[in-house]
Amino acid sequence: MTNEVAPRARVKLGCLANIGNFQNVEISIEIEDSKRPSENSIDETVDRIYAYVESKVSEKLQEHIDEMSRLVKFKSKSHE
Repeated sequence: MTNEVAPRARVKLGCLANIGNFQNVEISIEIEDSKRPSENSIDETVDRIYAYVESKVSEKLQEHIDEMSRLVKFKSKSHE
């Protein structure tokens, strides 16, 4: 029995978005995971992790933009 350690890959992806009114939002997500037996190469591992990280960065950025938009609308209504 060998004690081989599965190769690991780490992906870090970030995004800085200007959301107007001199405000920016920065989202950064980093994930490290091992190569799965079903993956033929470490490149497949990187592609899997990257796709997940990319979707999460986009999702979290959109959530933040939606929340900021909601707050701005609420704030402007409360000043009417």
